[in-house]
Amino acid sequence: MKKGHIILFVILIIETILIIEKISNKVIYIKDIKPEYGQVIGELNKNNNKERKQKIYSPYNNLRSIKIIVGTYQRENNDIVRFELYEENGNKLRDKTIYTKELLDNNPYEIKFGTLKNSKGKNYYFKLVSSNEESKNTITVYSNKNGEILYSLGYKNLKLNLLLYILCFVMIFINILVYFLLKKEKIQKKEHKFLCIILSYGILWMFIFPPLQAPDEDVHFFRAYSISKGQLIPKKVDSKYVAKLPSSLEEFVKDSDLNEVAFYSENKINLLDLKKIIKIKINKEKTRNFELKGGAIINPISYIPQSIGIKIGESLNLPLYVVYYLGRFFNFFTWILLVYSSIKISPPKLKNMFFIFSLLPINVQQAISYSTDALINGFSFLFISVIFRLYLDSKEKINIKYLIFLFLGVFFPTSIKVVYFLLAIFILLLFKKFDKKRNCLITFFFIFALTLTFNIFWSKLSPENPSRDISLQIEYLKENPIKYLETLYLTSKMSIQFYIESYIGILGWLDTRIPFLLMYSYIILIIMNIYSDNILSKDDLKAKFIISAYLVLSYIGILTALYIGWSKVGYEYVEGVQGRYFIPVIPLLYILLSKRRISIKKETLDSNTEIFMNFGLVMILFVFLLRYYI
Repeated sequence: MKKGHIILFVILIIETILIIEKISNKVIYIKDIKPEYGQVIGELNKNNNKERKQKIYSPYNNLRSIKIIVGTYQRENNDIVRFELYEENGNKLRDKTIYTKELLDNNPYEIKFGTLKNSKGKNYYFKLVSSNEESKNTITVYSNKNGEILYSLGYKNLKLNLLLYILCFVMIFINILVYFLLKKEKIQKKEHKFLCIILSYGILWMFIFPPLQAPDEDVHFFRAYSISKGQLIPKKVDSKYVAKLPSSLEEFVKDSDLNEVAFYSENKINLLDLKKIIKIKINKEKTRNFELKGGAIINPISYIPQSIGIKIGESLNLPLYVVYYLGRFFNFFTWILLVYSSIKISPPKLKNMFFIFSLLPINVQQAISYSTDALINGFSFLFISVIFRLYLDSKEKINIKYLIFLFLGVFFPTSIKVVYFLLAIFILLLFKKFDKKRNCLITFFFIFALTLTFNIFWSKLSPENPSRDISLQIEYLKENPIKYLETLYLTSKMSIQFYIESYIGILGWLDTRIPFLLMYSYIILIIMNIYSDNILSKDDLKAKFIISAYLVLSYIGILTALYIGWSKVGYEYVEGVQGRYFIPVIPLLYILLSKRRISIKKETLDSNTEIFMNFGLVMILFVFLLRYYI
């Protein structure tokens, strides 16, 4: 085993030990408490009230912690507060010292103590006792309308801990197994190596990454569900575009705590609530309107895989939780098929590129969710793969299969997000593959015209953008082109690092950042592969010009589309742009920049790249465990 591989395994073992320790200390709370719920705030030392007492009832065994909300008046207090836990008969069980200078204003505070194994069905009470005589140096404790302290009880769930332990060891076992399969070259072809890695981790990713945590996944879920019901065009009700869906979805999406986890890294999935969510049945008779927001304007073909999964699950009367994951699975399976085909078809010099980009954390996240990015990215990769197989291999002949792939590679991404229509210009690289140049032009215009016609047709049927009046923004751009160029420059200057990092691994609702070293290891790996081989010859100016023009126009197009659709009129920055929007574009930048400048053998670099991608995906699983569950 090489030294670099040993380092990766050492990192993995250390990460596993740290996570196991955190699992051992994990506490599950029976409910969430927030400052805004508190109606009465009582100081521990106001009017000589140096003691607060609260009765509690424990519905479970293994009581481990109590969470309260404190206020510090935004100052650093130096009080010492004693927490004391008693049985109903007054027998003291636990006590702990709270140093108020460590508390955060208007934030929950966990009071952990030794586990009470047989706590189920028992009554207790706890006291908070202040030793400070100065009212200006005390804290407050949030209470409800009746003056009762707001609290949540935390439990050590032994079964859940065991499940998490087993999951960690399964992840390590998979990592080692895949490592030796790759290292011993049991799998030869690059597309088969992709399948080995993505199937080993993808299903785990799909279930460990919680529902509704990908950007706009709730909206995509509603839209896919409505399409499975045959509701292709949303209805407008009270200025909102809605779909009529089973009311059970509200309990799953809105009444659960799933949405509370997004944006707040300190919030975790409450597994006690998750057990309730899993049992939710679909009530087909009882329906209500669900707002589709930005999903209302997206073409229905974008949701074909997800809606098939939902339709099958609903027809089998499966629980809503299972139906949800069937939609995810069909989207994921479609993406795998497209990427597998892309790697298989691509010329040898591009196989490692597609292998890397398809296994980047952000790409896998979008594939395992309800996001339409799965189809955009998959078909874009397929299109680029076919174009450069035909272009770089002089012996390769164009045929009906390749023509279908070229059409789908432009049609699907463009039908979902019209900004990708410029992919069609790469067909002009294939003049020599046609008997007559005229036939190449006919193919180009046919694909371009059919795709554009379909988009125009859908634009007539689809709702208007529910977020912005785009006509005002377009008018602004016409009147201020120079100022808009300045906007593009300022946005690029300010956001380029974010674009790069979010292209790699700023996950979830942009609230889950992978470790710094892992992030930049991915970037270094990509750069090393770019400078390991010459994909285009030095004198191939035509291909370089077309790629350069495409990259510039696509970058401007992506930013302009977001500026028109989601930014404020005349705003000096483009809002809403994320690195994932560049997934279909970056492979072409890779091809353009490729040049052999490093002396590492290509076979050695390819092998180490595969080992690192295997390591990276298991590390992201640990990131998900820490972010959402521990």
